[in-house]
Amino acid sequence: MASDSFKIVGLAGSLRRASFHRGLIRAARELAPEGVTVEPYEELDKIPFFNQDVEDRGDPAPVKAFKDTIH
Repeated sequence: MASDSFKIVGLAGSLRRASFHRGLIRAARELAPEGVTVEPYEELDKIPFFNQDVEDRGDPAPVKAFKDTIH
């Protein structure tokens, strides 16, 4: 991505495929101005609930993937 571009990661508040939130993310993607990309994050349902015992051993793969996406 060029240095003058901007990326927004869209997180839908509902995991349902046809949710209103997903529709808003699609609309934002279509209406984004030049230099702005809107990327829906489709793997939110794979992120486990917080568990300190698990975190102490390191990030599970879905958590690492999410962090890599938003970083």
